[in-house]
Amino acid sequence: MQEQTIHISPFKRKAALIINLISHAIYLLSLPVWYYVSLFAVALFDDPAADGSWFPYTIYYLIQGYLYVVLGSIAIAWILYARRSYGRTFFVNAFPVLLVLLVLLLFWIADATREAM
Repeated sequence: MQEQTIHISPFKRKAALIINLISHAIYLLSLPVWYYVSLFAVALFDDPAADGSWFPYTIYYLIQGYLYVVLGSIAIAWILYARRSYGRTFFVNAFPVLLVLLVLLLFWIADATREAM
């Protein structure tokens, strides 16, 4: 019996490696910024109108979860790279960006609802 080998393009492998290195460097450099943002995230609860709202809790836990999402996506991306699943590494590397976009969207929604009042 002949073994079937799957040929993976060296371009795809190099692209995944470069994207992993660059995105992970950016994510690691963003952690000090995250630290200062997370220190001031408790200020979300200073507003008396925030008592019955789910917005502050959602934003707070999304901000606090950023570290875990970054570290988890870095680990999973390198595991997928080692298993030669290069297409999935691009998807996994987008998780921290999606989390930041979700927090910004929630801030925008909270601001829009505050202006409407």
